[in-house]
Amino acid sequence: MNNILHLLGVNTSYLNRFIFTIIILNFWLSTSRAAARYVTIERQVYRNLEYQFIMTDNINVFVMNQPYNESSLHQNGAYFIKRTPNRAEIIESEDGISVLVKPGYQLQTGSESSSNPSTLIDGYFKSGNIVGVNRLYASQQLKKDEQFHGDKGEWVSAYLYDAYVIYSASPRHSFFGGRTARNIGIPNEYSLFLSDNPYPYDHFGFSTSSDNFQFSWYFGRLNDMLGIDDEGLLIPIGETKTVRRYMSFQRLDLKVSKRLQIGLSEATLYGGPDQTTAGAYVNPLNFYYLSQRNQNLQMNGSWQVNVFYYTPHNWALYLDFYIDDFIINNDEGIDDRGVHPDRLAIMSKISIPDLGTSATLTTLRYVRVWNETYVTYRNFENWIYFSKGLGFPERSYEGLKLESSYLGSQTWEINLSIEAWRQGDRSLHTTLVDETDHTFPAGPVTNGFRTLLDMQYLYKNLVFNLELVYDKTSSNIGSSSAISTIMGINYTHNLNL
Repeated sequence: MNNILHLLGVNTSYLNRFIFTIIILNFWLSTSRAAARYVTIERQVYRNLEYQFIMTDNINVFVMNQPYNESSLHQNGAYFIKRTPNRAEIIESEDGISVLVKPGYQLQTGSESSSNPSTLIDGYFKSGNIVGVNRLYASQQLKKDEQFHGDKGEWVSAYLYDAYVIYSASPRHSFFGGRTARNIGIPNEYSLFLSDNPYPYDHFGFSTSSDNFQFSWYFGRLNDMLGIDDEGLLIPIGETKTVRRYMSFQRLDLKVSKRLQIGLSEATLYGGPDQTTAGAYVNPLNFYYLSQRNQNLQMNGSWQVNVFYYTPHNWALYLDFYIDDFIINNDEGIDDRGVHPDRLAIMSKISIPDLGTSATLTTLRYVRVWNETYVTYRNFENWIYFSKGLGFPERSYEGLKLESSYLGSQTWEINLSIEAWRQGDRSLHTTLVDETDHTFPAGPVTNGFRTLLDMQYLYKNLVFNLELVYDKTSSNIGSSSAISTIMGINYTHNLNL
């Protein structure tokens, strides 16, 4: 597109600035009081929402861009089948402050037995066009999580899962600043692009929409890390240096018809020992890949295509296709595809409501992540935040999962899932292995089978949880199986000030 505009004599730099200025003015000239918080991504809540979406005749939200804003759910007639006592709430359109306190206790048995008290504090304020949210979770369980990057030296560990401010100029336009989990892809699955798998990270940006489209852009500074460079472009080969890391991503959601939605995403992750913010990568309307080529700005770029379609019989079909790198033979006589591996991922899901009995949601999900997806020759460009993947949690992975949930009770919710999977010898924390053997998964291979039963019971202000897990794995060094149980009880109290 930029090349065509250049041929027409259009200065794309000024055009981008003009369009961005129009968007900003549109935000600030609006006077609508439309502020509302996000609906925190929790599987119990979003399973109910997914069920409601595909049971309606007309879905007015962008299904594959989570979290959803509470105001959009209210406006479109979709909300919870039952209230969930996990969030502070303020009566719609009413300004004020609300604090939810949720102390609890969790008992885990199995190969690693433990008992952990915990406290969730969810604070929410609303004033006109502005809302703010703080969501703090404190528990000994965080200290036992090998992938938790926070302080484990004190008697208890805590993490702010949500800490953000939203300025909503209207129901369609908003600025965001802070920290929250996002999942850009299939609901109730880890997105291949950006998911709620990692601990939430700080980022800033905006979203603007109409009835049929929504454009979002966000920018963030990720964690510093000790970097290596197998190509020697930014760090001499064999040396290590502390690097700063940045990420920008843009997203376009389209409603093609009342039953078909398409989403397109692009992201850039870049860094280096002396790296600062790259102007080209914080331009919301830029095409990052062209900047990498034309301005010689090193980065790890990725793209995503989403499709959501639900049939007249209320079956929902989802597709999540992720492109990290796709090798094309450009030079005659050189077989690049025979040497360099594609770096792709694909996920598909079908959701069927009321299969066998009413108020149930049954899903079948398939996922495959290629061997070298999410990684590059530089470990600091890998698609990770601290110890966890920004997208899907694994690479060199393939799995098939069947899941069924009962959602009809005001007090009970039951979910059962069965998954068969296999995974190769690859990690998100190592660099790209550029070899001619593209066997998938990369050996040695581990095969696994998991069954999970999750139940939740609500009684007044009490929430009881029970989770039963059976895991079985086998590889070239042997096989093993384990059964674990997690039981929890929580008390909730909501205080409006």
